[in-house]
Amino acid sequence: MTSLEKATILVVDDQLDMRILSMRILENEGYQVIVAEDGFQALSILAKQHIDLIIADVAMPNLNGYQLFERIHGNPDWANLPFIMLSGRALDSDIRYGKSLGVDDYMTKPFDPHDLVASVRGRLRRAEQLAGCLDMMQTTESTVQSPIRQHDSGDAAHHAPLTIDTKRQIVNHGGCEITLSAREYRLLLFLYNNQNRVVPLQELISCTHGMRSNSEKAGQLLRPLVRSLRRKLGYQAGENSCIRNVRGIGYQYIEYG
Repeated sequence: MTSLEKATILVVDDQLDMRILSMRILENEGYQVIVAEDGFQALSILAKQHIDLIIADVAMPNLNGYQLFERIHGNPDWANLPFIMLSGRALDSDIRYGKSLGVDDYMTKPFDPHDLVASVRGRLRRAEQLAGCLDMMQTTESTVQSPIRQHDSGDAAHHAPLTIDTKRQIVNHGGCEITLSAREYRLLLFLYNNQNRVVPLQELISCTHGMRSNSEKAGQLLRPLVRSLRRKLGYQAGENSCIRNVRGIGYQYIEYG
């Protein structure tokens, strides 16, 4: 991920005046801007050049904005690129559909330049944070290597502090070390580092699976991971645990004690 000040942004719009307007706004903020007239040209640029964020219109000939997003989302090399829809379609149904696909933001035309800049900054900042998270949490392919000692699932284990040795990738709960899969470790560490904050499903799935997804799909992938993690921490099915589910939004780590 390029530094926020030097990020390269790809603007995709079939209207020349909108390409020029977006370019001027973003270049005035110090960003490098590349423009494309349609989705196919955008894909060609992505294949040749590093891009940090994409802003795309919806209604374009040949390959519209929704189709472009799905093409990008389906490519592992581009799946985590921040993607902002910038469209003249202002109906609630259009906005809901765009967001359901998993786009980072959906802005309608005409737009306030300040709102566009704020959205770009926020999405670039989040992408940088998530990239750092994935680098920090890189683990072995299968499991975190740590000795296993059995512990009971009584209340003492639940209320005992959790400690995570990030250098050795060892998790200690209730005075005992536990073994976790790589994704379980990433999930636990990310939640632990964001204690008491409800972390959105899409943010978690980017950390655990290295992919972008809508909330529904992210929830489906995360639920079995959370169940397994709770069980390894000593909690019974249906029992309150340190990992709290906020239905339809995300998960929250709460330290007991």
